[in-house]
Amino acid sequence: MCHPTVDRLKPSNVFMFKQLCKAVLRFERLELELEELSEIYESDTRNGKQIKSRPEVAQYNETFRQIRGLANDFGMTPAAERGLSGGGQLGFNFPDPNSPEGYLT
Repeated sequence: MCHPTVDRLKPSNVFMFKQLCKAVLRFERLELELEELSEIYESDTRNGKQIKSRPEVAQYNETFRQIRGLANDFGMTPAAERGLSGGGQLGFNFPDPNSPEGYLT
């Protein structure tokens, strides 16, 4: 992505790349917070104690989806990288019909 020979970051993409960076920072902050607090908490209700998921878990999951989508848009995932490489479909290498291997065609 940032390698000088890759040249994927155009001036028109700067805003979205900035959003990707912000999402990564938010993800890391939420990850630290959840490691300290745990993903669940106990709540006293009229029906007794209930174990609930922290709201940060939903934010964490949504932020990961945003990162995955933006990373895919920038070709930063293995699948996206394959698509950007221009490989397309795998081709067949047919031998020259006049060559010694041409008897197969």
